[in-house]
Parts: sequence; structure tokens; C-alpha cells
Amino acid sequence: MESNIQAAVELYEEPGSVLSINFPWVRYDSFIGIPQEPVTPKLIEQSVRTALQKGWLPEKKESAFTLDYEKE
Repeated sequence: MESNIQAAVELYEEPGSVLSINFPWVRYDSFIGIPQEPVTPKLIEQSVRTALQKGWLPEKKESAFTLDYEKE
């Protein structure tokens, strides 16, 4: 069973909506031999910028906003 990498982001002070980021590769500890990439702060930053462009409002108390990461 595959286990893709996911990350959650929210505001530190006065959290509102959580950003849930789904990355298209499996975790390092899932399977040997499958190409993998690390989730870096730069990938998180790019994902936050993309989510904001797509309508994520982190200050609003709403349900989670899901973003499927796509390489730029």
C-alpha cells in the first residue's frame, strides 16, 4: 500500500483554514526502489503561494483547503 507525502499548513497566530498539500510521491519509509523526493521549505512555500492564488483564505475559519502539488 502506497503512502503519499502530505503536509498541513496554517497560520501560527489565530489559525483559520488549514492548507492540506498532497505530494505525488511516496514517503521514504514506504517502499524501497521507488523514486522519491524530499519535501523542502521551498516546496512548501511554492505550495502556499499556489494555494493563495487558487483561493485559499488562511485567516478564515473554514474547512481545510486541499492542494495537489504539481511541479512548476
